[in-house]
Amino acid sequence: MIEIQNLSKSYRTASGQVEALKDVSITIGSGDIYGIIGMSGAGKSTLVRCINMLERPSQGRVLLDGQDLGSLSPTALRQVRRNVTMIFQSFNLLMQRTCLGNVCFPLELAGMKRAAARQRAQELLALVGLPDKAGAYPAQLSGGQQQRIAIARALATDPKVLLCDEATSALDPNTTHAILELIRDINRKLGITVVLITHQMSVVEAICNRVAILDEGTVVEEGEVSAVFSSPKSAAARRLVFPQGAEEILKPLPGEHRLRVVFHGAPTTRTPLIAQMAMERQIAANILSASTQSIGDRVYGNMLLSIAGGAGQAREAAAYLQNIPEILEHEFPLALWVTVYVTLLSTAFAIVLGLPLGILLVAGEPQGVLPLPKWLMRALNVLINLLRSVPFLILMILLIPLTRAIVGTPVGTVASIVPLVAAAFPFVARLAESSLRELSPNIVEAAQSMGASPLQIICKVMLPESVPSLLSNGVIALTTILGYSAMSGILGGGGLGKIAIQYGYYRYKYLVMLFAVLLLILLVQLFQTLGTRLATKLDRRLR
Repeated sequence: MIEIQNLSKSYRTASGQVEALKDVSITIGSGDIYGIIGMSGAGKSTLVRCINMLERPSQGRVLLDGQDLGSLSPTALRQVRRNVTMIFQSFNLLMQRTCLGNVCFPLELAGMKRAAARQRAQELLALVGLPDKAGAYPAQLSGGQQQRIAIARALATDPKVLLCDEATSALDPNTTHAILELIRDINRKLGITVVLITHQMSVVEAICNRVAILDEGTVVEEGEVSAVFSSPKSAAARRLVFPQGAEEILKPLPGEHRLRVVFHGAPTTRTPLIAQMAMERQIAANILSASTQSIGDRVYGNMLLSIAGGAGQAREAAAYLQNIPEILEHEFPLALWVTVYVTLLSTAFAIVLGLPLGILLVAGEPQGVLPLPKWLMRALNVLINLLRSVPFLILMILLIPLTRAIVGTPVGTVASIVPLVAAAFPFVARLAESSLRELSPNIVEAAQSMGASPLQIICKVMLPESVPSLLSNGVIALTTILGYSAMSGILGGGGLGKIAIQYGYYRYKYLVMLFAVLLLILLVQLFQTLGTRLATKLDRRLR
C-alpha cells in the first residue's frame, strides 16, 4: 500500500516560488492500477517522482507499506527503489547495450551474478513478448518494442510497485493498446501495484480501477474510475471528460491570456513541448482543449492554451513555440558564448589532468628519464584506455552521480563540464604522449650527460622542445571537445548543441539546426587556423 499524506512540493524559480503540489493526500491499495490524470502542468510527473523520492517533498510523507520513505538513508532508499521501479515516456534505454543488456542492467546494479542475470532477463523478455530480441539494440526496435524492453527492465528486480510516467503518450493507438494490455496482464499475473500518470482519458478508462484528478497541484477529485467519469464533479474533471466543451466550461480569468496553436500537417514528435517551455522559460501554460489527429506521420488540428502572467508571457510563449527569428536573435549569441566558454574551460581542465599523465607515459618507461613500477604504468594505460573506450553519451550517463556530487546537479551548462573533462583528459594524455615521443632521444641523452635531473629534463628539455607538436595536438583536443560539447545538449548542456537539438531537431526548425551547425563549423575552422598559425610561429625549426 502507498499512502501519500499532506504532500506539498515547491520550487524556487527566477520569477519566484512555484507550488507544484499542494497538500496532496491519496491512498493506493496493493494490487491497484491507479491512474493520476490532469492537464499539462498539473503536477502529475512531480507527484510520481515524489513517490520514489526522485523529488523530495517540501512537506508531507510518502509511506510504502507503512515505511516513511523520506526518513530513509540514501543506502536504504536505493534498496527501496528496487521495489518501486519506473518506466518513462521516452523509454530511457541504454542505446549502446543490447535489449538483453538493458534488462540485465538493474540486476548488475543489485550485484546478481552474470549468468543468473542473463537467465532472469531472458525470462522477462519472454514475458513481454520479445524473446527473439535479446541480441538486438534499441535503435533497431519500434517504439512499442522499446517500451516493452523498458517494462522488462523495470520488472527485473521483482518490484512491488511499477510507476508509469506517460508511458504510452509517445506511441500510436494500436501500440498503446498493446502496451496497456501488457501492463494489465503483468498486474494480474504478478500482483504488482501500478501507478499510471497520463493526460489521456482513454488510458485511464482502459485499465485503471481508481483515479485521482490533479489540477494546479491539488487533488480535485478521486474515486472509482466509473464514478468519476460518469459524473465528473470538478471543472478539471469535466475538461478531461468533455474536452470539446472545455472552452464553454472555463471562462477567461482576469489576467489570463489564451494562445491557440494550430497544426497544419506538422511532423509528429515525442518532445513534451509545453512542459519543456514551462521548465526552460518558467511560462505556466494550461491546455484548455485539444483536438488533434495523426494522419501518417503528420499532425492536424489545434490546441488552446491558457497563459498566466500577462500579455508579455503570452508573447514569449508564442515566440518560443513558433518564431525562428526570435530564436536566432536572442538565443544564438548566448549559445555561442556558452559553447566557447565550456570548450575552453573543459580543454584547460583536460590539459591540467592529461598532460602530466602523458609525461608519465613517456618518462615512466623502463628506459625513460623517470622509470616507474611496471604495475603503475599498466594501471595508467588501462585507466586511459578504459575512459577513451566509453562513448561520450554513455559516459555522460555513467558520470551522473559524480557530476551531481561535484556541481550539485547532473544537467545544465556547468554540469556538462564534468563529463567533457572526463572524456577529454585521456585523449589529451595520448596526444601529449605522441608529441613527446617525437623528441629525439639524443637530446635527452645530451641533457643527462650534462647532469640534468629527471625533473629538469622534463621541464627544460622535453616540454619546450615539444611545444609546436603539443600545441598542434592541443588544437585537435580543443576541436574534439567542441564536438563533445554539442552532444552534451542531449542531456541538458547549453550552447549550440542545445539550440540544434531542442529548437532545430525536436521542433523541426531545420533553419535553426543548420545555422547552429554552420556556427560549429566556423568555430572549428577558427580554432584550427589560429592553432596552426601559432604552432608554426613557435616552431623554431622552420626558421
